[in-house]
Amino acid sequence: MTYDLTLKGKLDEDKFVEYFQRENWTFPEDDPDVAAYFNPSTGVYFHVRFDEALHFSINLFRNRGFVLEAHLALKIMCEDLDLTVEDPQGQGIEGDRYNGDQFLRGWDHANAWAHRSAKRDGASCMTYDGLAIEAVWEWNFGSELIENDNGGHYTALPIRFVKVGERVQTMGHYEAGSNALLPRTDLVALIKDEQRVVVGWSAVEEALGLVDGDKVDDPLDYWALLDLSISRKLAPFWKKGHPTIAVEPCPFEDVHAREDFE
Repeated sequence: MTYDLTLKGKLDEDKFVEYFQRENWTFPEDDPDVAAYFNPSTGVYFHVRFDEALHFSINLFRNRGFVLEAHLALKIMCEDLDLTVEDPQGQGIEGDRYNGDQFLRGWDHANAWAHRSAKRDGASCMTYDGLAIEAVWEWNFGSELIENDNGGHYTALPIRFVKVGERVQTMGHYEAGSNALLPRTDLVALIKDEQRVVVGWSAVEEALGLVDGDKVDDPLDYWALLDLSISRKLAPFWKKGHPTIAVEPCPFEDVHAREDFE
């Protein structure tokens, strides 16, 4: 199940290759007419195929972070290459020029249908709050900007989804020796040399003495922390034998908005 657009303009094969030789785009060796997008920071992917026109395709049955990132790429692509758009989906783009609001509306409509179909078929999926998923995507996508907004002296630590048993949780991490922008997550992996201890947020909050007055809340609650104070306060967690929470990775594509199944 995919959402597809046809994009037309003055574009030849050389220009196609030249344009998509940019960050996060690659050309699969077995299919040079395809430019595949994958962002390792967010886990979002989609692709375009070239044969006189560009054929854009993104999966349905995904969380909304996928379409938010696709919208940003499409907007730039259509402006840079002066492309017209054909959208065959219902509720989608109405004219022949890219319209972000209409694209998002069309994908939301089609994605809701995909989730209803999966639910009828008895699909069992990993779910999390939809707005929280979007905030995690925004944090990971904009991490460089977040760092710059804080003077460029801190690392905006990425957020990942993990499974604890059959429950999805968000997990950040802190690596000893770094100045960190630490977002509020369900769990935090504390890393020092070869040690990794996963603990709940409340334990980290208490150990670091985090207070609301020191936090920033865009797009998530987060704190700017200097290594000089962090590592000393977190030292007890790295003592031999400290209990850790067992987690399994949960790819971004496998996390669905809880609201889509209600």
